[in-house]
Amino acid sequence: MFLTGKKDKEQTMASRFSPAAAAVSRRGVLGGAAGLGTMALLAACGAGGKSAAAGARFTFWDMQWGGTDYAQNVGKLVGGWHPSDGASAKYQNIPWTNWYQTFTSAIAARKAPAVSSGASFQPFQFFQQGAIEPADGIVAKLKKSGTYDDFLPGTIDSLKYQGSYVAVPYHISINGLWYRPDLLAKAGTDVPTTWDEFRATCRALKKIGVFGYSIPGSPKETGYQEVLTWLVNNGGGWFNEQGKPECVTDRNIEAVEFLQSLVKDGYINPTNVSYTSVQSAQDFASGQLGMMMAGPNSDLQSFPNVKSAVMKPLTGPHGDKGALQWVDPLMMYKGASNVSDVEDFVVWLLDAIKPAFGDGTYNRLPARKSFQQVAGVKNSASSQVLLNDWVPIAKSIATRSPESFPALNSIEGAPVTATFTAQVVQAKLSPRAILQQLQDSYERLHYSK
Repeated sequence: MFLTGKKDKEQTMASRFSPAAAAVSRRGVLGGAAGLGTMALLAACGAGGKSAAAGARFTFWDMQWGGTDYAQNVGKLVGGWHPSDGASAKYQNIPWTNWYQTFTSAIAARKAPAVSSGASFQPFQFFQQGAIEPADGIVAKLKKSGTYDDFLPGTIDSLKYQGSYVAVPYHISINGLWYRPDLLAKAGTDVPTTWDEFRATCRALKKIGVFGYSIPGSPKETGYQEVLTWLVNNGGGWFNEQGKPECVTDRNIEAVEFLQSLVKDGYINPTNVSYTSVQSAQDFASGQLGMMMAGPNSDLQSFPNVKSAVMKPLTGPHGDKGALQWVDPLMMYKGASNVSDVEDFVVWLLDAIKPAFGDGTYNRLPARKSFQQVAGVKNSASSQVLLNDWVPIAKSIATRSPESFPALNSIEGAPVTATFTAQVVQAKLSPRAILQQLQDSYERLHYSK
């Protein structure tokens, strides 16, 4: 659940996803029809949308990564690219609604853009299908310019698959644990640092009539990202070192048991089973909730008068620490007649977006070290905690697997993933039964790819 500000609730994204954006989950759109919007988009793109001959105009499809003025700001930025050969990039903002169908339809019709941003595992799946132009040339140009080493450790390599770079990092999506300092003070409790202390904080908050924690369980949300963060924080996850599904483990069971115990003890509102992230933020702002998980620019920004902060990652029962992040990608598509021009545009864009992290255009974290010195990032206490404490220990949803793989795109959108959170919050099925459902479904998805 990577969330936006007050005026942008209608744009709230699920990945999330895809690192995690729009108020519609990846799961909801994977099977959705593209409708007239997609057809109009493809018609507008046309064959010219893919041409990138010297001096020609090619198309950049960019997802909605910010507020209502996002497309205008980034579109203006892209319009400022003026290479010596006269090439230019046409900016096209793409909504998250039906995003998957939009891209698959464009690829099938051979009307894909020359380059796009997108969901975290999108380039892996489309690369496997032969639709993605390897980004090796971009990486080589980043190394030549000295920019390569400015990217946060592991971010570029996280987009490597079967020996090729399938994309390059645009920015980072990550969630952290937020808390209300005033409510914790009123309850006479400290900021928790371990799972046991987290439970104790919930207990103290309950005594003053405040729920300790919230997990949005609506199938339209991506609460699974939140639950999976707890699994990873306990040394668990959904996949093993070979990239195969391994959901039913002692560490995963222990983490789900912990979350279900918070529900049973009355620390999580049982109505969370149908909650959206907006509702969690409203409870947080109104003083009915003491702690929640959210991104750097979340729905919490809708309430500027409410003081909130991000705690450091908790230490799990066995001494583990862990978090989840999504490296949001920029990828090229097969068919451009001058790939070098498109590569040059991407290299230029990765520099040009620096000011946009300071003025609030992007509601993500920068993937580059130098961008952390932009005032809007440097002066944000929450962003600094996320960058300094959460990002260094973060993994992708592939967890223990050394690299991401195409099936992750389908797994994030699987129906069983969407219902996973609600089952945890309902606390009716046993942790083992819930995790076994994931295992069975993920095995089918994984081995069908």
